[in-house]
Amino acid sequence: MDKNTGQLPEGVKWPCYEDGEPVKFGDVIDNGAGHFTARSFRFRKNGWAIYDNDIAACAEFAEDGSYSDFVTRYVEPDSWDKWREDALALVNNDACVYFGKEDEACGHCPALHSCNCNEYVVDDMQKRAIALAKEDVSK
Repeated sequence: MDKNTGQLPEGVKWPCYEDGEPVKFGDVIDNGAGHFTARSFRFRKNGWAIYDNDIAACAEFAEDGSYSDFVTRYVEPDSWDKWREDALALVNNDACVYFGKEDEACGHCPALHSCNCNEYVVDDMQKRAIALAKEDVSK
């Protein structure tokens, strides 16, 4: 990266998720074998690498890809504990907090086209509860 302009050299692309959002320092990503926090990025002629340590040689986890590859976000598996935390967040806050969209415009919110954001959250929580109950039965 050029120190003066903050731009990448021609042909070099910052690693992104499928939705086009760039991976940021501190993001938790999934490399297929596990998940880790992105601490450093390295670029080479044909692609990028992301490491869980500022020093690549000391990294335990890494993900690499070509400039056309996407990075996979780590999504924490749903659980009854997470469901309860989300319910409490809804009671104490609002739908924006539930969807992690506080301080953001509504344009990217899942509840954007619903008539009532909180009702949309309750519907989402119901779907999650049904899925969690089915998991419990199958175990």
